[in-house]
Amino acid sequence: MTISETLGDPSWLFDLGFPIQRFDVTKSKTGLLDDLTWELGKGHLLPELSSLSSRNASPDFFVAWHERGILIEVVVCMKSVKSSSFMNSIGLVCYVDSRSSRGIHRANAYCHRFVFQCTRPSAKKDQVQGEGELFSIPRAKEQPPAANRLDLPFQLSLESETKYRWRCFIKSSAMHGYNPVEFNEIGLFLKVNDPLAAGGGLARGDLAPVFEDPSLWCRGKLI
Repeated sequence: MTISETLGDPSWLFDLGFPIQRFDVTKSKTGLLDDLTWELGKGHLLPELSSLSSRNASPDFFVAWHERGILIEVVVCMKSVKSSSFMNSIGLVCYVDSRSSRGIHRANAYCHRFVFQCTRPSAKKDQVQGEGELFSIPRAKEQPPAANRLDLPFQLSLESETKYRWRCFIKSSAMHGYNPVEFNEIGLFLKVNDPLAAGGGLARGDLAPVFEDPSLWCRGKLI
C-alpha cells in the first residue's frame, strides 16, 4: 500500500510554509489599497504545492502584506462554458490566523474565515465588485470580533473565456490581532470554490479538514 493510499492526502506529512513579501504601495496607481487598482507581480506568487496532494495544478495564488492589511490575487483557469447559467455562483475562501497559532486544532480568536462570493463574470459583465464577509469556523473555541464588510473589498475580472482573476483586500481592521511588525508570521489557507476551475486549494486536498483545523493551514513569513 502506498503512502497516498494510507494517508489519503500525502500533504499531511508536511508543515507547509513560504515567505510573503511586503507590498510597495508606491506601485499602486493611486497610493490606495482598498480601491483594488494594484497588481501583484511574480515576487508575490506563492509556490505551487498541489502536487504534494497528487492533485491537478491549482490556481496561481499571489499574496502580499502591508501594515494596512493583506492583499490577495488569484488567477483561475477553468473550462469554457456556453451556458451562463451553469453554476453561476463562485467563491474564494481565505483563512487567516493573524498570530500563526501553531499546533492548535480548534480555532481561536485570531483565526478568521473570510468568504468572497459573487456571480460568475461573463462577456456581458466582465467585472464584478463587492464586499466579502467574515464567517465563523466550525468547532472554534473562540470567534474573532465582527468585521465590517466594507473592510473586505474585492473585484472579479474575466480575462478570457477560460480565465478570471480575483483581487481582494483584507483590511487590518477586519483581522483581530493583526500586527505584522510585532508578529511576523501568519497562518494562511486559500480555496477557490468553482467546479469548473482547475484545482482549488492552496496546498491540501479536500480530504484534509482545513475548514476547521488551523494546524493544517500554511505558514506565511512576513518579510
